[in-house]
Amino acid sequence: MIWVKVEEISLKEDVIFLPQSIASQLEAEVSISFGQKRIWAQVSVLPSFMELGGEKFEKPQKIQIATCLWKKLLLVESIHLQMKIENREIKLGPVMGLLLGNKNYRYSIAHMEKYSDRFGIYPEIGGLIYAFSTETIDWQKKSVYGLYHNYFKGEWEYGVFPLPSVVYRRHFHSKEESLERLKEITDGKVFNSERLSKWELYEKLKDNKALKEFIPQTVKVKSFKDVTHILTKYKNVILKPSQLSRGRGICIIESIKDDSSQSLIDNSSFLEKLKSFPNINKGNKKFLIFDYRNHNPLECYTVSSDMLKIFVSEEFSGKYYLIQPLLSLAKAGESLFDIRIVMQKDERGQWVHSGTECRVADSGKLITNISLGGYALSLKAALQKAFGPDVDDKRIEEKILQFCQQFCQAMDQTGEHYAEFGIDVAIDTQKKLWFIEANVFPSFKGFKKMDYDTYLTIRYRPLLYGAKLSGFGRGED
Repeated sequence: MIWVKVEEISLKEDVIFLPQSIASQLEAEVSISFGQKRIWAQVSVLPSFMELGGEKFEKPQKIQIATCLWKKLLLVESIHLQMKIENREIKLGPVMGLLLGNKNYRYSIAHMEKYSDRFGIYPEIGGLIYAFSTETIDWQKKSVYGLYHNYFKGEWEYGVFPLPSVVYRRHFHSKEESLERLKEITDGKVFNSERLSKWELYEKLKDNKALKEFIPQTVKVKSFKDVTHILTKYKNVILKPSQLSRGRGICIIESIKDDSSQSLIDNSSFLEKLKSFPNINKGNKKFLIFDYRNHNPLECYTVSSDMLKIFVSEEFSGKYYLIQPLLSLAKAGESLFDIRIVMQKDERGQWVHSGTECRVADSGKLITNISLGGYALSLKAALQKAFGPDVDDKRIEEKILQFCQQFCQAMDQTGEHYAEFGIDVAIDTQKKLWFIEANVFPSFKGFKKMDYDTYLTIRYRPLLYGAKLSGFGRGED
């Protein structure tokens, strides 16, 4: 493998000009592949004074390609490529696509800026890396309109490119037919290929011998009977929308015996605020409802069992909700916390641990998501706040990472192609580990604030994996 910078030369024939040392290894005619484009071309020799470099990204060997061939391959001038020769084929790459959703009007140059920090790794892999939507693919021409990152300008630019060799899926609103065609044309190299709902994930994990002890009982809400069954068994429950993430759509119900009962929210100022909410239908059985579905403001109710039935029937009937026991989570100080583990595939295709953050709930809240006002802590700091300075944080961390490895291995058995998970787990007051959910489209806001080096490692790793998957990893021979 050598580093190359391709120059366009004004000729009408399909010709590639290579250094004598390379051209002498080839026949007079070779095929050239760039992404999903593959064109046959004649080989000619560069002038000797142009034979310079190729060992480093910073000093690539210049090669020349005739205009006619350039247009057929859909080459881009302002990139450095890796070049590999296999038999009668010259491969240029990598060509990697970031698959976005179908709403093309959203994907402007300004929108793509949030992806730019991933390209600190570009000098180690090079190539053409662009964002696209399945809506802009021309299947007949094997081309796509999108935005590529010009590393040397530090800007995103529009263009027409060859369909990629590898796809890093960054959105989950693509037509199924188009996604299947991408999987076929890339030979399965579309990673993060599918997102499972919470229910689908539970169905796949609940009978797994290595994982099932960490999975809370989960029931699909079909009627009020499903809610009363779990409430009777566990007293306090959480209702979650199966399809949403980041704490959206959640509702919590606590069973209380009387007005003096202690709420799970151990915050005196917040409990004082609850006194202003109406007590409806005084009776022996009462429930506190913490409704996070509208985020701001949080709505709270104290209701009787009759009113609870009306509330559940009106608010959740016909909607895709799940119910689980509300875990008695450990607290960092006065606030609940859970743990986000980022697992990613490395250049060997092996699952590795890329980072850990604890997400601490905002004061008085039962939801830990940073987007809802929480903040990030290291695992060691959170465990020490929860259990004291003598807590065996190393043993707890080992158990968490063992679970995450087993989870990733289980997901590899589903037949989908995964390479990245944000796995959310929690520790209860008895130091028992619980699985909360896993996201194939995780956010990393807490890492960015808490540990920027770890944040960058997480941002780079999918591009390194994608480059290797396409045959152009760093250090390739």
